[in-house]
Amino acid sequence: MPRLTAWFGEQPYTYSGVTHDAQLEWPSEIQELRNRLDEIIGIRFNSLLCNCYRDGHDSIDWHSDDEASLGTNPTIASLSFGDTRVFEMRKKPPPGHPVDYTFSQRVRVPLVSGSLLIMEGATQADWQHKVPKEYHDRGPRINLTFRVICPEKT
Repeated sequence: MPRLTAWFGEQPYTYSGVTHDAQLEWPSEIQELRNRLDEIIGIRFNSLLCNCYRDGHDSIDWHSDDEASLGTNPTIASLSFGDTRVFEMRKKPPPGHPVDYTFSQRVRVPLVSGSLLIMEGATQADWQHKVPKEYHDRGPRINLTFRVICPEKT
């Protein structure tokens, strides 16, 4: 995995063949951020995937956060701290069409330190996203992705 990760949550979480065990101890600073998100968004997140992008060479490729444990139409709140990185999204082809992204709609969003990106509704069903490698100097970036894991679906 071309980045560092840590997991906090009452349930284990599996994606891309990697399983993170349940981790019940949340650092107080992260707990404060979770409480603030609860006030802003109105969702009580029960889990958090932390990503550390050490430099521009760390990345995550195209994917959707569509694991069964996230339920249907999950809400994911993504907080960024540190250097700016570009977050890219591309529209998935309609069901029944060939999987060809050549002409799909694309969106690029620079995520500056302190930014909050919320993915909700059919975002995971209809889009893929990534943080690509960058080949110029980039400092570290911490990305906190708060989620709700459905215990009955793990």
